[in-house]
Amino acid sequence: MKFFTAVFLLNCFLLLTGCKKDGVNFSATLDQLQYKWTLISETVQFPSNPALNLRYEGKPGDYYLFGTDNTLSIRQAGDPFFPLFPLELDLKYMLSSNNTLRYDSLNSTPVSIQTLNNQQLVLTNAIVGSFIVIEGVIGTYDGIKTDSLMRN
Repeated sequence: MKFFTAVFLLNCFLLLTGCKKDGVNFSATLDQLQYKWTLISETVQFPSNPALNLRYEGKPGDYYLFGTDNTLSIRQAGDPFFPLFPLELDLKYMLSSNNTLRYDSLNSTPVSIQTLNNQQLVLTNAIVGSFIVIEGVIGTYDGIKTDSLMRN
């Protein structure tokens, strides 16, 4: 019986100490994130209608700047297809977990950090696209937006 009690206590100890380690990386994630990142590409994929998928190749001067004061500046030159116009956004961001961002906007869709290291940042978030399908009929599709960035 002493053996089972010892194993139980050891498992409880490992479980408790393992949980503490999860929160340690929070400031490390912020430190890695807070840089100027060059946009390599932005893709939007609609699994139920792949014909609507879009890809934007980053242009010189396209970037995401995550400031230490929780400000985010996004600049994209745009092209005739996607995005249609130059994009200039200045907003606040919040790191709500080690791998989830929220932007301060009306549509606060969580942005998932897929990759974050000294050279690469990959962000994904769910989107809904509405398209004119046939003569004024609008089709709505769920999709995933992926931004691939490289550290400046």
